[in-house]
Amino acid sequence: MSSRLIGTVARGLCAPAVRPGADLVELVANTVLAAATQEGVILHSSDLVGVSSTMVARAQNNLVTVDQLAGEIREKFGEDATLGLLWPTFSTSYMAAVLRGIARGAKKLVLQLGYPLDETGRSVISLESLFEMGVDPYEDTLSEEGYLSLFGEENGGGGFGGEYMDYCRGVAESEGCEIQFLFCNHADELLKYTRNILYCHRRRSPRMEKKLLNRGVKRLYGLNDLCNQPRAEGGYHDRLGLLGASSDTSDRILLAPRDTGEFEKALSQRLDQLIGVPLKVLVFMHSNPKEFTNMDAAPLCSMMGDSLSASAPLVLLQGYRPQ
Repeated sequence: MSSRLIGTVARGLCAPAVRPGADLVELVANTVLAAATQEGVILHSSDLVGVSSTMVARAQNNLVTVDQLAGEIREKFGEDATLGLLWPTFSTSYMAAVLRGIARGAKKLVLQLGYPLDETGRSVISLESLFEMGVDPYEDTLSEEGYLSLFGEENGGGGFGGEYMDYCRGVAESEGCEIQFLFCNHADELLKYTRNILYCHRRRSPRMEKKLLNRGVKRLYGLNDLCNQPRAEGGYHDRLGLLGASSDTSDRILLAPRDTGEFEKALSQRLDQLIGVPLKVLVFMHSNPKEFTNMDAAPLCSMMGDSLSASAPLVLLQGYRPQ
């Protein structure tokens, strides 16, 4: 039997507000040192400091405005375009500014939602409701009217599809953009409405894109194709683009941070200088931590970060042992 009786312990560390241009290496290192001193925490080389990606991106000032995103939508898809959004996950205020920028740059949006679950695992239509109504998600396409007639509130509801539509409609119409919804798991269904498609799923499928191109798509881009080039003003991410972005304010979008490996190395070295212990460092993204690293602690660090207060952008994992 192992002599170890206590597993990984997670501590949320409350750091000062981060402003653009802040020396984040020094700020985080001093926060870890002060917290350990105040609480009498003994640090070991097996411990890990997790830094939220939003904290790093804000220090880098890696921001774009809604107007900048709208301008890029017009550049790529043309003026007054009808734009199809394939399997988006803009269902929460976390992504409000991204959806606002897309709507501001288009004349009309056609949102194709996958079901019964969206990409995040949220129930668009409950499995019980699908079974009761005899709907086959592998074959059937539902319009907004079809969805409401089968799964609307008057029928007891059937998931968050109605809430999803209400939210997205509110954002789009506030930008003067017409919006239409359909529920379907076949990508080429969008071609009945538009030849301009923004592939919003985080995991792009070359096979799916080739199929769409063979069926006559005029313009096809993914979220990682937007905000991925350096510009005179505003931020960018050359690999992720809008993937991993979040709403900083209603008019600004915070992109994923750049050069996270360099930051992790610099912070680890500074912690070693201050504390005398070479702690591991990981920049993690709550929604998809392995976008940044293959380090096997990333999912655990993200889980711990999500379970702690939003005011604790730093996570200290003690006693972590990789499998």
